[in-house]
Amino acid sequence: MSAALRLVVAAQSAAPWIVPDELVYSHLAHSFAATGHFAIRGQPFSAWSFGPLYPVVISPLYRIADPMTAYFLVKLLNCLLFSLAAVPAYLLARRFLTRQRALILSALAVFIPSAVYTSKVMTESLAYPLFLLAVLGIVRALDSPSHSREASAVAAIAMATLARGQLIVLLPAFGLTAVILAVLDERDAGSGRDLRKILRRLAVHRVVWISSIALAASLLATSLLGLSGEVAGGHGEAFAGVSAVQLLESIAFHIAQLDLYLGVLPFAAMTVICAFAFRRGSGDRSLRILCALTITTTALLAAAAARYLLAVYATAPDPYIRVYDRYEFYVVPLFLIVFFVWLQRDLPRPGGKVTPLIGIAAGGLIAILPYAHLLNGREWGTSSSSVALVPLAIVRQLTGTTVAVYAVVLVGAACLAHAFAYSTNARSLLLLIVVSFAVLNLSVQAGNSGVSQRALRAGIGNQTARDWVDQAVGGRGQVAAIWSGVRGRGWKGWYTIWENEFFNASVGKVYDLREPMRYKLPSVQLHRSGLALFLPNGNKFVAKYVLTDMRTPVIGVRIATDAATGMVLYRVDGPVRLR
Repeated sequence: MSAALRLVVAAQSAAPWIVPDELVYSHLAHSFAATGHFAIRGQPFSAWSFGPLYPVVISPLYRIADPMTAYFLVKLLNCLLFSLAAVPAYLLARRFLTRQRALILSALAVFIPSAVYTSKVMTESLAYPLFLLAVLGIVRALDSPSHSREASAVAAIAMATLARGQLIVLLPAFGLTAVILAVLDERDAGSGRDLRKILRRLAVHRVVWISSIALAASLLATSLLGLSGEVAGGHGEAFAGVSAVQLLESIAFHIAQLDLYLGVLPFAAMTVICAFAFRRGSGDRSLRILCALTITTTALLAAAAARYLLAVYATAPDPYIRVYDRYEFYVVPLFLIVFFVWLQRDLPRPGGKVTPLIGIAAGGLIAILPYAHLLNGREWGTSSSSVALVPLAIVRQLTGTTVAVYAVVLVGAACLAHAFAYSTNARSLLLLIVVSFAVLNLSVQAGNSGVSQRALRAGIGNQTARDWVDQAVGGRGQVAAIWSGVRGRGWKGWYTIWENEFFNASVGKVYDLREPMRYKLPSVQLHRSGLALFLPNGNKFVAKYVLTDMRTPVIGVRIATDAATGMVLYRVDGPVRLR
C-alpha cells in the first residue's frame, strides 16, 4: 500500500530539480550500465562520497530502457525500496511494543515527510531501509552479544554506508553505545567504576573494535597518501577545516530541526524514557540499548551533517546558514519507538515541576532556529534538503514576514509542551504526531510538484518532448552541449543543459565557452580564436552534433529547436565554428 501510494505521488514529479545530485546518480547509473565503471560526461568519477550502491542498483533500468522510461522505473523502484523500511521498523518495534502498536509504528516509518525523496533519483530511498536494518542488527548484537550477530551488524552497516557514506557513523555509534552500556551495567552490578571489569565487558565486542580499527587505519592511510580528494569525488571540500564554535552552533541547529521535524512530543518523551532507562536498576536493558543508540547515532549524524555543510559551503557565493534534515531523518523511527513506549506505559512523568520544564525545553528548542536565514525563498521556500521547514516557508510567503513564522512556532511549541506535560489521552497525543506528519507531507508534496514543473519549463518547456534531442539524432553521446556562460544565458540556462542531458542519452560531454556551470561536474573549457573553437590542448573542437542556445549560433545545419527555452540542435560533422 505504501509503495502504491508513493508511486502516485512520485508520478507528479515531472522532472528532476535537486541538482546536481539527481543528475550525478543518473550519470553514474548510465555509465555503470554501459561499461561497468562510474563516469560522468565521459570522464571517470569517484562515486564513494555519493554512495556507489544506489547507482549500481538502478543501473539495470538504464540498461533496458531509454532515459524517459528509466526515470519512471527508478521512481517505481524507489517507492518499493523506501516502503521496505516498514519491515525492519516493525521488527525493531516488536522488541518493545505490542503487535498493534508496532504495526502502527511501521506505518508511520514510511509516512515520514522525507518519503518525498522517492520521487528523486537519489540514494535516500535505498539508504533508509538499510539504515534501519543496520540499527536492528546493532540492537540484536548488543542485547545478546555473539561474534555472528556482530559480524551481521557490521555487514549491514557496510551496506548502509555504501548507499550513503555518512551512515558510517553507525559504526562509532555502535562502539559508543557498547561503552555506555558497559559502564551502566557495571554500575548496576554494584562494582562502581571498576575499569578492569568494564573493559572485560567491552572485550566481548571484538568484531566491533577490529572493524573500528580497520576503518580508522583506512581513513588515516587515505589521508596520508593524499587520496582524500579522489575518494571524495564531488565532495572534496568536505575535508576543509571549520570553526569549532560554528560547528557546535550548527550541531545545535540540526538537533533543533530534528525536534521540529518530530513535532516536539517524541523529543520530550525521549528525555523521560532515557531517565527511566538509565537509572540504577531499571531492569530494562533492551530499552536502555535503544535509548543509548538513538542518542549516539543522532549526535553523530548531526555532527557529520554540520561538519560537512560548514566545510563545503564555507566559500559559497551565497553564505546563508544551512541546516539539512535530509542528513538526519533516518533516526525518526527510533524516536517514534521511544514515544510509543512512553504511550504504552501510560505516560510516565517525573514529579514536581520537572515534566513542564522538559516540555518547555523541547518546545523552546525549535525557537532557536534562525528562520530568517533558513526560510530563504529557495526551491520550495527553503532548501530542498529541509522538509521540516516547508510549512513555515509557506507561512512566510503568505504573510511576507518572519514575525508570523515565530508566532506560529511559539504558539505551536507552547501547545505541544502543555499537551506533553498534562494530557492523559495517549490517542490524542499520537493523533497530534499523525496530523503533524500529514501537514508536512501535504506541504512538501505540493511544493515538490510545483518546483518540478518549474524546472521542466526552465529546462525544456512544456510544449517540447523531453527526449527531443534523442528523437532528432538517436544514439548515445553523439551530441556536444555548449554552455555559453551566465553572461549569455543567466542561471536558468543551467537547467537547459541539465534537463536535456538527463532525458537524452545522446547528449554527451559539456563544453564551456566562458565560466563553468555551478557545481563541479566534469566539463571542458573551450577557447575561441576568430570563428573557430579550440580544446585546452590546442586542437580544434570537432563534433558531429552541437546543442547550444540561440545566442551562440553555430555554423551548421539546424535540425531541431526548443522554442520555449531557446535551445538549438545543430549538425556540424567537423570542426565547430561560431557565426
